[in-house]
Amino acid sequence: MYGLVFAGGGAKGAYQIGVWKALSELDIKIGLSVGTSVGALNGALYAQKEFELAKDLWLNMSMESVFVGDPEFLEGLTKTFNKKILKNDISFYKKLYSYIYNNKGLDITPLRQNIQRILNEDKLRNSGIDFGFVTYSINDRKPLKLFVNEIATGEVKYYLLGSALVPGFAQDKDFPVKFIDGGIHDRFPIQMAIDKGYKNIIAVETGNKKRKKYENANITYIVPSGDTGNFLIFDKKTSEKNMEMGYLDGLKTFKKVYGLKYFFTEDYSENKILRNLMKISSPRLEKLFLKTSSLTNMTLKSLLEKDLPYLVKKLSLAKYNTYKETVFSLLEYMLDYNAVERLKLYSIEEALQLVTVSYEEGSIEKTVLSFLDVVLIN
Repeated sequence: MYGLVFAGGGAKGAYQIGVWKALSELDIKIGLSVGTSVGALNGALYAQKEFELAKDLWLNMSMESVFVGDPEFLEGLTKTFNKKILKNDISFYKKLYSYIYNNKGLDITPLRQNIQRILNEDKLRNSGIDFGFVTYSINDRKPLKLFVNEIATGEVKYYLLGSALVPGFAQDKDFPVKFIDGGIHDRFPIQMAIDKGYKNIIAVETGNKKRKKYENANITYIVPSGDTGNFLIFDKKTSEKNMEMGYLDGLKTFKKVYGLKYFFTEDYSENKILRNLMKISSPRLEKLFLKTSSLTNMTLKSLLEKDLPYLVKKLSLAKYNTYKETVFSLLEYMLDYNAVERLKLYSIEEALQLVTVSYEEGSIEKTVLSFLDVVLIN
């Protein structure tokens, strides 16, 4: 049984819903979910076992579903978060200052309403999955690490939103306790799961942060393989992309799909790559590397020690410890070179078909493709 931990990350949170989909397909058993900020919201939906509700929420997430404001104001807010306000937009700053002053922060009434809509406190308390989160109480000037059974009935929605209350967001006028986003204390509450006795923990990030080691616990980190966007800009297209990335990264973490940056349905062992390399005759090697090698009478040894390192260096690729990884890095270079969509699942044959186009005779791309055809199809 695993404990599941969701990191904070604002608008990047759709990534975690994609990971959730992967975990469900893999039939991984979860006994606890904890999170901070948006991770707390996702963790609550996970404990409620409401995947479709979570998916629908994120696919319909927008600036309008979080903040109050007319389209012009929300566009200006987006530019501000993107640091794209120009000098001639100074009037917007005045409008923003007035808005924040009058509302005592950015009005997030739509987000409050969304949380009230999706939160089912009875389901949350009786789901069989322990749920907890981190927030920060301004009243008490201290962090709160709470499990749902420690909160009075009817008050979960206030504490849950409090976990995601970024400084500058307006407080809830109907609740006496005031909050700040729990991320100021602990944006990734793995220790909460450990303190509950979980030794096996799946920890889902929203950005590519440094991973911490914990004693006496086996932590499986799932970290975005690409950019997840701005944490304050809510956009359907970005949510769709992040959800697909989370799904594929989740499957890859548990070795159900393969690849370095891309995603493939099959894997090649190091032994298979070496066997295929050994089948290449010296005349064929010389023909393959005619334009890139200064060697004659090429052998497998010269290929492995000279020509492959040459290709890696020439293409500015990362150096890997295995020939399998080196070969796949060359395949992924060709996919990148041809602007092939990264967030899709490909067979090796499909990937090779997508990069089998006309290249200039003697070009390094033609050499790489010829080499891949021999090594991966042989």
